[in-house]
Amino acid sequence: MRVLPLLLIFLCGCFLREKPAAVTQECLLKSVLDRHLEGETASALQHFARRSRQATRWSKLPDMAAFVRSDTGSRKDIISREILWESVVFCTVQFIPEPETFIRKWNAGELRCRLMLLLSEREFLQSVIWKTAEQQSREKELYIEILQLAGSADDEVLASVPLVSPQVWERTPLPLALPVSQDPAEALQAAGVFYLMPEEIRRQQLSTPDMPLDGILLEMQSAAATYVLYLVQNQLEAAQKAYIKAPTPENLWNFRQWYYRYQLDISRLPQTRGREKDREFIQSMLLLQPGF
Repeated sequence: MRVLPLLLIFLCGCFLREKPAAVTQECLLKSVLDRHLEGETASALQHFARRSRQATRWSKLPDMAAFVRSDTGSRKDIISREILWESVVFCTVQFIPEPETFIRKWNAGELRCRLMLLLSEREFLQSVIWKTAEQQSREKELYIEILQLAGSADDEVLASVPLVSPQVWERTPLPLALPVSQDPAEALQAAGVFYLMPEEIRRQQLSTPDMPLDGILLEMQSAAATYVLYLVQNQLEAAQKAYIKAPTPENLWNFRQWYYRYQLDISRLPQTRGREKDREFIQSMLLLQPGF
């Protein structure tokens, strides 16, 4: 008769030992948001409020386009992705009634992605037995970055966060807003359009003060997501194939970097779309702006 109570105690003990792993991940993410979301939101609002940023950023795009057309690695897609999303935020926050709410949601996704990228790199470096001097230096930097981001760099806590496996991802068709060409700089050209779009919107508002903008902003974000997801999916698929062919820790790390970017980017694909008139506005902007 005493066997049953002992068995229950044992099972409860197992449950209590297993449960903290899930709680730890949630607490870690919460810690990151609690520590940084308010500050990064305020900083982003100040950053995008400086409209002179528009001309400065746009003037650099032709040189960046030349770089991405000549680069054969993945760096070009990382740069294009970053600039394109920045151009979307730059335009959006100037016309929505609650820019702070938009920025908070945007930055929350960025912070989660940043944490997962750091944890993926941490696991990779820990798997390297004979580290180069550069890897040893980076491991120390990474410890500090995680500590600053999450408030904890405890090995047991960080190891409890599950990381994605390449076998779980399968490429699926996405509802793309417009066709994508083979020009690697096309995403940057779209970013140039979105940097300049606020002035065009304001020009049209002079004749149509009640011009509805919700649909235009949705179509802009949909167009940006089209370009970004095209780039990221291609990189992710290539990383998955590389890992399947050679399942090394470095290939696993590369896959995870693109997977967590993909996860963030697909969450930015709008659930609703604008009207046909809004789509025509975005497409005309993309067609009429001079390329580089």
